[in-house]
Amino acid sequence: MVTISGLNPADHYDVCFSIVSEDTYKYRFSRNEWKKTGVFKEQQNEEEQVLMHRHSPNTGRFWMSKTISFKNVMISLGVSSNIVSIKGYYK
Repeated sequence: MVTISGLNPADHYDVCFSIVSEDTYKYRFSRNEWKKTGVFKEQQNEEEQVLMHRHSPNTGRFWMSKTISFKNVMISLGVSSNIVSIKGYYK
C-alpha cells in the first residue's frame, strides 16, 4: 500500500502497476522468504505489462485522499513459456 502526495487536485491521473525483471533467476516464496529456484530461459515477452488501478483515471484529490493498494493483483509465470502475466481480480 502507498500514499501519494504533491498532485494537482484538479488534474486527472492514472495509477498503474508494472513488473520489470531485475535478473534472470526464477524465485519462489516459501517459509516467509524468496528463494532462487532456477534460471529463466530467454524471456519471450519483452513488452512491459501494465495493470491500471481499477479507479484510474481519477483526480489528484481522489488519489491523495486514499491509501492506494493493488492487493487484488495476481502474478503468475507460465511454466513452459516463461511468460510473466499480471491480472487484476476485483469483486
